[in-house]
Amino acid sequence: MSSNKVFLLLLIVIIGFSLSTVGAAENRRKEFLENPLNRVRQEGTVNNRASTDGRQAGSFDQLKDIYSGNINVFFGQKKLHRNDWFPVEKQKEYGVEFDFKEKRWPLSLLLTYFISEEDSSGVPFDNGKTQEIQVGVKKIFEFQHVRTRPFVSSGITYIRAEQSISSDSCNITKNEESSNTAGFFVGGGCYIILRNEINIGFYLNYSNARVLLFDERKKAGGLHFGMLTGFHF
Repeated sequence: MSSNKVFLLLLIVIIGFSLSTVGAAENRRKEFLENPLNRVRQEGTVNNRASTDGRQAGSFDQLKDIYSGNINVFFGQKKLHRNDWFPVEKQKEYGVEFDFKEKRWPLSLLLTYFISEEDSSGVPFDNGKTQEIQVGVKKIFEFQHVRTRPFVSSGITYIRAEQSISSDSCNITKNEESSNTAGFFVGGGCYIILRNEINIGFYLNYSNARVLLFDERKKAGGLHFGMLTGFHF
């Protein structure tokens, strides 16, 4: 199983587990609110628990009033420079994005991870793969009574690029090289916050950096574009 498929499977498992956990917690909360006396035997216990729950709810609400952020997964494509990566310059890509801020901050802190890969179907056989870790800032534009959130982002990126090329017609003997580099990125997009604080939208990102593969300087960054979905908190 390829690394992209493993990564996608892990994302599906994490999202499914998160949704089931949130749903189960919400059901338990509703049951408790509807039948509070069924969970206790003494009035004093009810009062103590109500007091504790009130303090916990108050603390959680205070945190929501101070902090905000998003956790999103990305599904799309990365387009690399054709002269450097043909015939695997168009790669399937997945990623995870996390941003966080205090509400009084003008910008959010941003951390993003991308992984892309593509195989050629011809002879000789080529394989290209990149991984990126992007760290930067993100400006989210918020409007009153509107749940649409356009955003822009920028920062530095760390890229690991790998390329393998077969040296015979049977695709048995391969030359493989990998290299790491750093560069910069800029991005932008828009998402809508749906019910239960679920995000859905699109993302466009451009990264720029060069690596040394097979004694050639090649562009390891590229154009990332696709859909994102996740949670707002």
